[in-house]
Amino acid sequence: MATKYSKKRKKTNYYKDLYLQMQFIKKMFNVVECTVSRANELVCLLSITPTDLSSEYLIQIRYKPPGNPKVFVLSPDIPYSSCIHMYSKDKSLCLYDHRVAPWKESMKIAGTIIPWIIEWLVFYEYYVKTGVWKGILQITRRQIMKSFENY
Repeated sequence: MATKYSKKRKKTNYYKDLYLQMQFIKKMFNVVECTVSRANELVCLLSITPTDLSSEYLIQIRYKPPGNPKVFVLSPDIPYSSCIHMYSKDKSLCLYDHRVAPWKESMKIAGTIIPWIIEWLVFYEYYVKTGVWKGILQITRRQIMKSFENY
């Protein structure tokens, strides 16, 4: 029971925004499957080949606002290593530091997250060949995210 001092929390329906995100992704990338659930979650499977010499990767993107998009490489399996930008808990990719530059709901996954996935995969392939992770620095990513805030 709400009292005059408690605030009612407004339930937000993100379906329209997620549907638009899905349309941008489908228009720009090789999408295997992409859906928006009634629980307001966008789930996309993409087939990505970062370069002409690269393997093909099956990528899953999960986004449930107001949280951050999560990205997983489904195949081929990429083993966790503390040297690469990957979270040990669930093996999702670390594409940016959400503590330094938080994800904004106005940002487009097709214009930010997916290009960063491609970039991450290129760095990963370099890492496999050399043992050196050349991933982007957080300060640079913060500057890039600022430029994409309204994209």
